[in-house]
Amino acid sequence: MTMPVNALSSALQQMQAMAAQAAGGTESVADQSQAASSSGFASLLKSSLDKISNDRNKLVTAYNDVMQMSV
Repeated sequence: MTMPVNALSSALQQMQAMAAQAAGGTESVADQSQAASSSGFASLLKSSLDKISNDRNKLVTAYNDVMQMSV
């Protein structure tokens, strides 16, 4: 199963736009895609995954707290 290059490029631009919004940035998607490098993408991906991991950890902690409550 392969994806066309246009679809991958579009997905990359969408992820960069979401990362900029999450970071409070005001750069346009075109500016980001021109300035993006493989290390820039890797750092954005890592920070996004770290944020997701942190949120999941909070969710698991909350779940465990609820499960330990006596009824």
